[in-house]
Amino acid sequence: MEIEASLSGGVSGVAIGRLIDAGATTLDGSTSMTIYPDMRGPVRASIDVPGLPITQGSYGPGASWSGKAKFVLPTTTLGKHAMYSGLAGSGITARKADGSLTRHGEVSIGCLASPNLPKIGEYTVLPAVQHADLSATGTTRIAKLGVDAPIGPAPFAIDHDRRTDAVTGTLGATTATIPFRLFGSVPATATVRFTPGAVTGTLDGGVLTAQAPLAVTVTDFSFAGIPIVSGSAACGSNTTLSLSGQGFSLTGGGTVTGAYAISALANCGPFTSLVNALVAGGGNTLVAKATTG
Repeated sequence: MEIEASLSGGVSGVAIGRLIDAGATTLDGSTSMTIYPDMRGPVRASIDVPGLPITQGSYGPGASWSGKAKFVLPTTTLGKHAMYSGLAGSGITARKADGSLTRHGEVSIGCLASPNLPKIGEYTVLPAVQHADLSATGTTRIAKLGVDAPIGPAPFAIDHDRRTDAVTGTLGATTATIPFRLFGSVPATATVRFTPGAVTGTLDGGVLTAQAPLAVTVTDFSFAGIPIVSGSAACGSNTTLSLSGQGFSLTGGGTVTGAYAISALANCGPFTSLVNALVAGGGNTLVAKATTG
């Protein structure tokens, strides 16, 4: 894993004057630092800032530079690790107008931040693939019926590959019982079962984008208490469920929104056309809260 740190260096005004006297017009500055993860093998990073122009008085009391350096830390051992600072140093290379070195050549200065190698921070190595078993509960809305119906809880098992940000998983089946009124007055009820297939997608910076095959089955449908579909496992169609979420994590879950179209249903008996007229179509949505509890 990589961590980024700000490094800086400088040279005194007296030294600048001596470099100018030696014919210098530009300065290459560099700074390096060494850290010791868990007091073991050193990890070094540095910055190089070339071509700093120097003229009499242009830097006031001296010259300075800064930049971002990346330390590549070992990740072979899972868990929390401490970082300790070690040798730090700066270097300068003064050049004449033609690019050649002055008589001072390259000058480097090293120093030990502390003889005790002080602790400067910690980092945690997590598994390359993180797994979570979540539970999703929420509501779905079939656009033509115009009713928000509760769904869940449904198990949501998810794996996140930190190296690629890919997610894979499974989302359990759930059933929604949807009461509505036909023609505004006739009481009716539709029971719809949703069975997702394998979930695939990405999770990057808390943004979840995923999809899954979705089987939609109308198991029961009745008007004024008269069933026109009853206990069916065949009245259905297949579609795709699109999922998205902001601020989502495997450790805390989050809110997931979804969208799906219901393609033409088949095998619903003599009332297949009527069921399609009332259920099939686009604009269907769901909102679910995925939790770890």
